[in-house]
Amino acid sequence: TIRLVVAELLRHVSLNALESKGVIERWFPAACYAEMNHMSNKVIGDLASRQFSLFPQGDDADEVRAYFGEGIALFFNFYTTLIRSMKWPAGLAVFVVLVRDYRPWGISLNMANTVQVFYGGVVIVWGMWFVTY
Repeated sequence: TIRLVVAELLRHVSLNALESKGVIERWFPAACYAEMNHMSNKVIGDLASRQFSLFPQGDDADEVRAYFGEGIALFFNFYTTLIRSMKWPAGLAVFVVLVRDYRPWGISLNMANTVQVFYGGVVIVWGMWFVTY
C-alpha cells in the first residue's frame, strides 16, 4: 500500500517544480546546505576551542531568526536561557552527589538521603520559577 501512495503522490507532485519555486528551501532549511553550514559554524563555532563551555550564545539569535524564522528563534532564545540557568542546579547536584556517596562530616545515610530529597524539591521549585519568569 505504501507503493501505491508514493505512486499517487508522484503523479500529482513534481519535485523539480517544488525546487524551482523555492518551496524546498523555504520549508526544509537543510536544503540550502552552504548557508546552513556557514550558520552552523558561526553559531556552534570551533568545537575544539570550546570543549567545556559549549553554551549557546544569545547574540546568535539574530542569525537563527534570519534563517529559520521567528518561531525557531524564540525556541533558540528559550533554550539558551534554560541552558545558562541550569548551571546553578548542576553545581548543586555535584555537592548533593558528593554528600550522598561519600557522606562527609560523618553524616548518616538517612541524612544523606534527606539532602537528596531536598535537592529534588529545590529542582522542582527552580523549574517552576524558571518557566514562570
